Amino acid sequence: MNKITIIVIMLAMLTLTGCIRYNEGSAIGYVNAVDGGILWDKVWFKTSMESSMEDCYLLDNTKIKNQLNEVMGTNVRVKITYDRHLMTFSSGCGSDSTGDEIKNVEVLTQ
Repeated sequence: MNKITIIVIMLAMLTLTGCIRYNEGSAIGYVNAVDGGILWDKVWFKTSMESSMEDCYLLDNTKIKNQLNEVMGTNVRVKITYDRHLMTFSSGCGSDSTGDEIKNVEVLTQ
């Protein structure tokens, strides 16, 4: 194999696994849905209950998924902390998704 093919394969593997992280952030809001996936679970998140706009975040942690399932669809506010990915082709969140991966969840109200 030539060097270009090897580089292309390595870059494809990095983007599929979501290993290119460049920043972190947080958001406060409500969990609307948690969808299972093959490589990543998807979390649909709203910052306001009145809003129809949702953000999609990625998740690969069973403990956090269980926490989110408990508050899903309720009026319980949570704060999520996430890592930003440069790109993740395997996210399945749509073309405008950045592939943000949830790393921590804090329940704010019960």
